[in-house]
Amino acid sequence: MIRIPNSSIEFMISVQGIRLTNRLYSSFTELIDQLIDICKSNNTDTDSKIKAIKLLGGIDEIKDRLITIQKFYLNNSNEIEKINDLVNEIFNNNSEKANKTIYKELVSMKYNDINIQQINVFYLQNKQHISLLSQLLLKQATDIANNQINTSKIKIYTMVCFLIIFFLFSILPIIMMIFKLSDAFSLIQKAILQLSNNDLNINLKENQRRFSFELDAIISSLIKLKNIQIEKHLLENKNQQLIHQLKLKSTTDYLTSISNRRAFLETIKHSSPEYFNHSSLAIIDIDNFKQINDKFGHASGDEVLIKFSQLLSLFFRKNDLFCRYGGEEFAILLHDCDHILAKNILEKLCTKVRYLSVALPSGEKIYFTISIGIAEMNNKFDINQTIIHADKALYHSKATGKDRVTVYTHEMAVY
Repeated sequence: MIRIPNSSIEFMISVQGIRLTNRLYSSFTELIDQLIDICKSNNTDTDSKIKAIKLLGGIDEIKDRLITIQKFYLNNSNEIEKINDLVNEIFNNNSEKANKTIYKELVSMKYNDINIQQINVFYLQNKQHISLLSQLLLKQATDIANNQINTSKIKIYTMVCFLIIFFLFSILPIIMMIFKLSDAFSLIQKAILQLSNNDLNINLKENQRRFSFELDAIISSLIKLKNIQIEKHLLENKNQQLIHQLKLKSTTDYLTSISNRRAFLETIKHSSPEYFNHSSLAIIDIDNFKQINDKFGHASGDEVLIKFSQLLSLFFRKNDLFCRYGGEEFAILLHDCDHILAKNILEKLCTKVRYLSVALPSGEKIYFTISIGIAEMNNKFDINQTIIHADKALYHSKATGKDRVTVYTHEMAVY
């Protein structure tokens, strides 16, 4: 029966733990992807639901294996307390509740009560704990490998002392063996240090044929460690892209691809006060939009919103702010533009809209007009009051015939 040294077993268990933590990291990332796909499809993406359920099952399986390693194989680790704390953080009651809640909603086909942003934040916190756990296990594997190397060196040097008595008979083979093994140990130790510093610019496979048979298992494990580190970097990059996509979705209107109301108000909130000197805010409403939806269908109404949003993107300056404020309403902040100049600009916009049209499959074209209310804004802290004034001016435009621009006056305060 072949007996494997305890240090080699601990090394392989640590490598297995690293592989499981990276699989768990990958499963959390992929689960978030599937949940986003389900949200985007309005709960109709059955394939994504099935994948999400399978991922939840895979997470439970990885959890059991990782807890088994933690309880029965890592008791002699110098970092056992930290490892226990991290494993408990990853698989606490909140984690089980979140997984059960997602599973229950997916199975019942009612994916309506889950807040995807809260779930994403929760899993991002768990993924941080997973990264820390992976680092601890990597450090342990590195320490074990270094100890094995140092132990092997001591054995080799001791053996050399005894072999000196055969100097006249075997000096050349011994010298060649010593240099070969020393070179192998140096390469392995350098590779371990590089992996510890997240430096992946090493080629172990090219030098593997130079190593002795006894070191082959360590080199194979180092190659696996390198591949694990590469996978980890890829997952971290994917996670950053996911965060960027979530941020973009939270600030962009899903239909028109321009800023939404939240992004518009947040930009105003974080802009410098000087930006609002002699600025004007306008609220725009598409006239008779309900009749367009009723007569031509909501798909045609959506095309009207998209067409008008494209015109806004081309019409206004880069330092002007505009957004879809809600429904068929749009908000525009004209920088360094008093109400007189703003009225002239927006009247030109009204003229352009009159010639704007949406073609129907039947060949018929939909023409529409807009009504606008303007209010001057000199202080970003008055944004709510300015919006109220612009809204009253818009109401006046609607009440006096539509397809026109109205500037707020104090006489409109009674509306």
